[in-house]
Amino acid sequence: IVRPLALDSRRGAPVLVLEDFGGRPLAALIGSGLPMDRFLALAARIARAVADLHDHGVIHRDLKPASILVDPRSLDVKLGDLGIATLLPRQQQAPGPAPLIEGSLPYMSPEQTGRVNRAVDSRADLYALGVTFFEMLTGRLPFEAHDALGWVHCHVARAPPLVTQLLPELPAPVEGIVSKLLAKTADDRYQTARGLAFDLDRCAAQWGATHSIDPFELGERDVPDRLQFPQRLYGRDGETRELLASFDRVVRTGTPELVLVSGYSGIGKSSLVHELQKPLLRGWGLMAEGKFDQYKRD
Repeated sequence: IVRPLALDSRRGAPVLVLEDFGGRPLAALIGSGLPMDRFLALAARIARAVADLHDHGVIHRDLKPASILVDPRSLDVKLGDLGIATLLPRQQQAPGPAPLIEGSLPYMSPEQTGRVNRAVDSRADLYALGVTFFEMLTGRLPFEAHDALGWVHCHVARAPPLVTQLLPELPAPVEGIVSKLLAKTADDRYQTARGLAFDLDRCAAQWGATHSIDPFELGERDVPDRLQFPQRLYGRDGETRELLASFDRVVRTGTPELVLVSGYSGIGKSSLVHELQKPLLRGWGLMAEGKFDQYKRD
């Protein structure tokens, strides 16, 4: 990361003094898209920087071209803007008003929006890298939106375009890497930045030698350093289908319905209801939520 040097005060406001290693924001270097050799060299360095951050137990949560600094001469990469970074290995993002979500909406993973009932972990940074790599290759973002809720809807409900729709000559492995990073479900993405860096280094070596990249199996060295169970609701398939069917009927017919979920405390009623968040957003619905605790009578 960019090394902090001092905490100072200017005109009554706190100022964090950072090292100047000659780096410029990646956003200033992208232009209309980078050539393949430069993209691969930079992408691999960025992936290794993120891997180093994750090795220290830090999740950035706001990766974007403006927070990635590159020395144009040496291509050294350092990360900045760790204002909302966390040391928690997994963090449940509560749903809230879209304009108040922490992070940069154009680069935000679906789970960071709080609308998919899944916890935020280091794989959220890998989704942000997918958006960043798409922009590095094409000079544009995979999605376009006009407001905060529109961005949330794009990340949760819309499939990203293939890079080859804009760059037909792009090697298949590079397109596969970007598509894998942009998977809506964290379990379908790369699981580690180290595994991503290995595949990018392999692409860079082949491109440098032959100006082409042969297809290969992605994620061959993508081995998580901790046990991670898939983030899904177990044992409630029937109840989930019933809830979703009710919501679909309301969307289709406009006739209101009431569904009651009952059971003892701690058996997962809230988790079941939160499974509605993603289809609600797809149908431009809104969720209002409250909780009653029998032991807090005030």
